[in-house]
Amino acid sequence: MTALPAFDYLTPDSIDDALAGIGESQIPYAGGTELVLAMRLGLTRPRTLVDLKGLGALKEVAQTDSGLEIGAAVTHHRLIEFLDAHGPYGPFRQMLMGVGNPRVRAVGTMGGNLCFAEPRSDIATLLLALDAEVELVSADRGTRRSALSSFMRGAYATDRESDELMTRVLVPPPDGTRYTYLKFQTGVRPTAGVALIERQDRTARIAVGAACETPAVHELTSLNRFDPEAIAESVETTSDMFGSKRFKRSIVTVLIRRAMSKLGQSHE
Repeated sequence: MTALPAFDYLTPDSIDDALAGIGESQIPYAGGTELVLAMRLGLTRPRTLVDLKGLGALKEVAQTDSGLEIGAAVTHHRLIEFLDAHGPYGPFRQMLMGVGNPRVRAVGTMGGNLCFAEPRSDIATLLLALDAEVELVSADRGTRRSALSSFMRGAYATDRESDELMTRVLVPPPDGTRYTYLKFQTGVRPTAGVALIERQDRTARIAVGAACETPAVHELTSLNRFDPEAIAESVETTSDMFGSKRFKRSIVTVLIRRAMSKLGQSHE
């Protein structure tokens, strides 16, 4: 691992100032938990880092009738403190408590996690299952919303344009939806993660992450009318130092069954 390459450093006072400073080689950042590592490894060499930590508008979090509104610079630790362990976002809070380590949770941000599009992200997998959206703003084109399913294009790839800044993550209210997130992990990041939700009309959704380059989402008519092994087989798993494709599919199958059991379902 090498020293950080030389770069300029901007500390904007407003979102408008930040938008004026970002571009193809001018990268916005807040926590930098993934970005700094990538820079040390020589995987990216931004000319300028645009520090967003001083922008209060990106650090706001609120729970309204429309759902959970999370500023892009809100840290995982801040969100854990905000969410009620026994409220509708309790399982979301529980997932966040298992992200990385205390240092990562203290400085890592929601926006940074999603924009970096690390394939083994707990957060992206669960938020995809919950049908979350992200809000992005550009100085020229204004504000737009993108479903997370469209925003995540692949490993380390999103549909954020270089002149856009993510401002918020929007999570719909569960409204009676039951959901859980389970993972298998031996290293710093999960080897496989499964998010399972069941809606009030008994339809369900499964999101499988970490075992594949991009989380895979499956819509189900019922939790009792699908084959966990078939879901796992359909996932384009990757082979790496944490396991073979076959091993990861077997882990995904186990996680799906455990998630079903946790929601009080039995597979027929």
